Amino acid sequence: MRTSRAAAAAVVTAVLPALLTLGGPAAQADPLVPTAVSLVRQPPDYPAVFHDRIDHGTGSLPGVDAVAYRATLSAAAVPLAGAAVVLQRKLVGQSSWQDLATATTALDGTADFTTPVKGNATYQVSYAGNALLAPVTSDPVTLEAMRDLNAYIPAGAGAVLAGNINPGWGRRTVSWQKRSCETCHWRTVAKQRSSKTGAWRFQGAYPRGRGTWWFRASVAGTPTFVTSTSSMLKTRR
Repeated sequence: MRTSRAAAAAVVTAVLPALLTLGGPAAQADPLVPTAVSLVRQPPDYPAVFHDRIDHGTGSLPGVDAVAYRATLSAAAVPLAGAAVVLQRKLVGQSSWQDLATATTALDGTADFTTPVKGNATYQVSYAGNALLAPVTSDPVTLEAMRDLNAYIPAGAGAVLAGNINPGWGRRTVSWQKRSCETCHWRTVAKQRSSKTGAWRFQGAYPRGRGTWWFRASVAGTPTFVTSTSSMLKTRR
């Protein structure tokens, strides 16, 4: 649904004095009212993770994680309500934008979107404009996505961390990493190749004397996913 002519006319009425001041007579002004739109992730620092459906006896994990975005549309710096805006995505390797969803802006000019994580991608939002309002597209927003390593601690197995990076990520090199403090750098202590079904498993260790060690698994990034890391196994003596 496009912005109604009544809503657009209201914006024009609100900004007409400014247009007349800047451009002289209305006939000399640009016939389309300028618009602006922005796109922001909500919240921007939430990790984007592609999940599969592995069940380790504690219930199925979500099929695919989702990310939220907020678009804000204005016409001549005035919030524009009742306008249809379209969220678009371009995955790595794609040459064209894909329309994902359409939403209508609220009184403050905002519209919210939620979309599944499919991998590393770029997002934007577009407004088509109409006879009175100019079309506009936001600056692109880049999303980095990780694979879920499905890490879990097997019952009764001691300091063991296991997981599965399916679907489609079998025969991948999985690094076993360790650190001795929460601010220390991770150090790779072992590597293995996941099974053809994506399964991996590492045996942790306990520190000598008194202390704490942290362990995690990691898979190197690809063009479609950034470097992915598991949850941590913490061992203490």
